[in-house]
Parts: sequence; structure tokens; C-alpha cells
Amino acid sequence: LCVDDDPQMLNALRRNLHPRHRDWDVHYLSRAADALETLAAGPEAVVVTDWLMPEIDGLEFCRRLRRMENEPGRPYSYVIILTGRQEPEYLVHALDQGADDFLSKPIHPGELMARIGVGLRTVELQRRLREANERLSVLASTDPLTGLHNRRRGSEVLAENLERVRRGKEALTAILIDLDKFKEVNDHHGHEAGDAILRHAAERLRAESRAYDCVVRWGGDELLV
Repeated sequence: LCVDDDPQMLNALRRNLHPRHRDWDVHYLSRAADALETLAAGPEAVVVTDWLMPEIDGLEFCRRLRRMENEPGRPYSYVIILTGRQEPEYLVHALDQGADDFLSKPIHPGELMARIGVGLRTVELQRRLREANERLSVLASTDPLTGLHNRRRGSEVLAENLERVRRGKEALTAILIDLDKFKEVNDHHGHEAGDAILRHAAERLRAESRAYDCVVRWGGDELLV
């Protein structure tokens, strides 16, 4: 995203970027508010923004973006501030407010491309880290045999719902299911047969449950809804 209220500056950015990287999905915006709206609705991005703009300047844009990124699941965007200011205190202030990098005017095309490249690598690393953390979170809360929530996650959901019931005096229904004669299946037909029965029971429960119900493998042959 290239954000600048000066049409000439946007055209200069367009001339520098378009012939060099046609595979980039580049948007040229004249208002920081439009950039925030785009980022709220889409994936992460590298943002090249001017410092001095009406309504929302570059620093306020950084502050609002970082607050938005504090929401769970929000991706991280890399922000490069364009400025004619050279004093170190201004640049330190920009970094403190959430900028990742800065570029002094007049812009050197090669330096612009290099700094955008750093931003793209950073965004990609952040995306991979976020996806890895999401996979770890799923693994930590999932029973590997049945794919249901494990007891740890089930206990968390149960506690959350009990607290909601206490606040709102709503009803809560919990069904604890024990599979009859499960030990006999394991003893006479082997653990593979027992595992198959558990998986089948889990699939049936998921199919019959509502989207917001929580189905848990509570113990060996105990399932909680």
C-alpha cells in the first residue's frame, strides 16, 4: 500500500514500482483512513506512507494500525515512513509510534525497492510464525486419535461457559457419555478396533452437534458435549 495525499508523490511511487515488480498487488491511496480500512479487511501488507498528511498523518496511522493488530488473529503489516525530516529525534519518535523503517526524501528508487524487500521478508516471516503458532495451538488443544477437543481444552470451555451462566443466569447442558463394554472390545478385538469405535463415536457426535457445541474426549472412553 502506498499512501500519500500528494498526487505527484503517488505518481512518482507508481513510476518507481510498476516496471520493477509487476507481480506485486500494489494499491495507491490518498488517505490514511482508506489504508486502515483496506488493512482491516485484508491480509498483511508492506505500507509506504507519507508522514505529513491531513486528517490522519503517518504517525497516527501507525498508532491506529498497531492498536488494530492487537486484536487476536490480526496479521502484522510493515510500515515505512516517508519524511523530509533528518533529525534523529523525529526518526526515533516515528519508530516509537509503530513505524518499522523510514526513508528520506527525495527518494532513491533503488533504496525504496531494497527497503520494501526487507518489509516483504519480514511480513512473510511474521506470517509463517503466526501459522506455526496456530498449528501448535490446535495440536495443544486436540485429541490426536479422534480430532475432538482434548480434556485440557474441554476444561477451559466448561469454565468459560460456567462463568457465562453465573453472569447471565442462562442454562447450560453438559452430556457425559461413556461407551459401554469398551474394555471388552479392546480385550477381545484389540486396540485398533477400540480406536476405530472411538473415532466413529466422535464423528457421530460431531455430526449431531451444533456449530457452537464443544465435543471433547474427556477420558479413555468418555466423551463430553
